[in-house]
This record gives sequence, structure tokens and C-alpha cells, in this order.
Amino acid sequence: MIYKKTTYLPVDSDFEEYLKGSGCKYRLEFTNNTSVIFFDGSKYILSDELLLPYELRFIQSVKKYSEKLNIELPDFIASRIEYFSTGNIRNGVYYDVCEVDINSAYWEAAAKNNFISNDIYLKGVNKFPGQKDKISKKCRLIALGSLATVKTIVDFDGSDYKYVSTKKNNKTRKYFFKCALDISKVMKDAINESGGSVLFHWCDAIFIHANYVDSVMSFFNERGYSVKVKKLNCIHVKGSKMTVSEIVKSENQDLFTNFRMKTFNIRSEYKRLKKQKDDFLNNLKHIDNA
Repeated sequence: MIYKKTTYLPVDSDFEEYLKGSGCKYRLEFTNNTSVIFFDGSKYILSDELLLPYELRFIQSVKKYSEKLNIELPDFIASRIEYFSTGNIRNGVYYDVCEVDINSAYWEAAAKNNFISNDIYLKGVNKFPGQKDKISKKCRLIALGSLATVKTIVDFDGSDYKYVSTKKNNKTRKYFFKCALDISKVMKDAINESGGSVLFHWCDAIFIHANYVDSVMSFFNERGYSVKVKKLNCIHVKGSKMTVSEIVKSENQDLFTNFRMKTFNIRSEYKRLKKQKDDFLNNLKHIDNA
């Protein structure tokens, strides 16, 4: 369908509230991160993930390629995927520590499983011959995340929402979760091999005592993953919170040192994942009663 216009709006836009308050009829399609409103022949996209046109085309190319694949996978149990875990860690401040990140972790896992073509892989890491448009890390993550997207469609009739359908591709969802499972497994194996030197891991990053970095790098290289290492100022652990103090280079490094702080909260993350699960189950009940 060709729309009169496509408008991008921030997630917190009050456009939908305006339509509802005016008693307008419209269709709403939404995922975890994006809502799309179809009204009066136009499309309104509510998202904070603003992408360039060529990035949108790239995301579509990843999705279309995966949809044509005939790779059969078993069902995955979500609890098998560990996005974060702690190692030998207690309350206190840890110095002489490093962060070890797998480069393009999920993208590499997708390539190893043949969920993306070699050309798509090269474009995603900006190594395709003659490539001019640069693909960002955010774009790569969204492209892979689109394989697992669950889209809910409802119609607003001027006074209330009417459920229409839910769209998802169970085959490509398995591809995404296989990538997540592979990264989860390699991180867990790295922790088991580290002899207690790992403080914690978060997604595709391991936080470790500096004197064990070489052995962890060798482990990842043997598994076919390249990594980058950041020397940290310190890691402060208090309860479920791990605050990382990262050294930031500046032009005046000889005069002063800049630090960037980032906090990882395991308790909050557990709550977020539980909410996602509860929302999913509530959505299933809504579908069953529709």
C-alpha cells in the first residue's frame, strides 16, 4: 500500500492521545520498541530509534533473507539464555580490572549459523567492497532483533480498541534466540575456564581481573570471536549493583583524567525480564479471549 505520507514521531508523542480524544478511527501496530499508526491514508511511526533510509533497507534485507531460509531448529527454552551472571564477586571496590567485549557478538553468531549471507555480513561490519553507507551497531542489533519481533495489531473504533491479530515468524524467532544462546554459552564457558577471575558478565562483555585478560582473549579467539579490551579505573560492587568506572581519553590527558560511569543492576534486570514474560502471557490471554 502506498501512503500519502510517512511521519516519524518520538515515542512520547501525544499524537495518539489526540486521535483518541477526537474520536478518530485508526489502526495501531506495535512491538516492544515501536508503534505505527495508520490514519487517513498516512503512516505515523512512533520510535526513538531513528534510522536513515539506507539502514531501514538494510534491516529489511536481513529479515527477507532469513525468511527464505530452510534451517530447522528446535524450540528454545528462554531460561537457558543467560544475559548476565556473576562470578567470584563480593561487595567492595575492585581495581586493576578490565572489560573484554566480543566484537559484533550477535552478528558474528548469526554469520556462524548461516542466518545471514556473506554479503549481508560484510555490509553489517562495513567491509563490503565499495561500500559507502556505514552500518551502525544500533542498526545491526535492530536488524537481528527484527527476526524475533512480535507485532500486535488493534483497531481503534472511535471509543475502544478492538484486537485484530498478532504477527510473528516462529522460524526467524528461533534464529535470533539461537544467536543469543550461542553468545550466552560462550560467555558461560569463558567464566568456567577463568578459574574465578571473572567478576561478572553482561550480554557480550566480561569484567575480569587484568592479569587474566590474555587467557580470556585466547579463549575467545579459539572460539572464532575477536574482542576488544578496555582498561577500567575500578568496579564498585554493592548488593545487586555493579558500577563500572571507565577511563576516558581526552586531549588534556596529562592534566586530568576523565571517567565515565555505568551501572549494571542485576535485580532491576531480573524485574525487567519478568515484566516482559508477564506481558507476553497477558497478551496470550488477550488473544485467547478475543
